[in-house]
Amino acid sequence: MGDYQSALNETFRFRPVNNEITGTMIFDHYWPKKDYLRGLAYEGLGDKSNARESYIDFLRIWSDADDNLPEVIDAKKRLSNLGWNS
Repeated sequence: MGDYQSALNETFRFRPVNNEITGTMIFDHYWPKKDYLRGLAYEGLGDKSNARESYIDFLRIWSDADDNLPEVIDAKKRLSNLGWNS
């Protein structure tokens, strides 16, 4: 909605938590996409350096993902627009 700083702050709240009953980790619904969402927020704030870093982190973590996933396609496009070449 244009409030990029609040959006960015929210991404730092995404984290796995330890389920003490089963001893397994429970991941926030947005955990897998946190770096992509951070990139969007940084980009909205005009912070190109951190946006690039976030998209690179997202693509590194998702390196085995299907190249046709919308977030992967968009992250690559945004990186290109930010002047980064893989």
